[in-house]
Amino acid sequence: MTLPVYAMCLVVNIGLREVSTSMADPFRGKDGDFPLASWLKGSMEMLIHTTYASRREEYMAETAPVPPEDLVASCLKLAQEARRDQATKKKGRKREQKEKEKEKEK
Repeated sequence: MTLPVYAMCLVVNIGLREVSTSMADPFRGKDGDFPLASWLKGSMEMLIHTTYASRREEYMAETAPVPPEDLVASCLKLAQEARRDQATKKKGRKREQKEKEKEKEK
């Protein structure tokens, strides 16, 4: 007679344990969680778009005007010349060092 009562208590305790495990972690780890990061990112993008959409063109024209093409080309040309100058200076320094070493050896 005590064996069926014991079995019934065992089944109830196992069931309560399963319920408590489910309540402790309702989404079963990170796989079941809500994607809060992507939701927040989307809502921030929507907020920025709706808030600044009408003023974006004015803002971009005032703060970041597009440079003319000849300005960009001249800057690139100056950068290339500066690189060439640095390379020739390095070669000149190496030659001077080699000449000094040859003079010391004599």
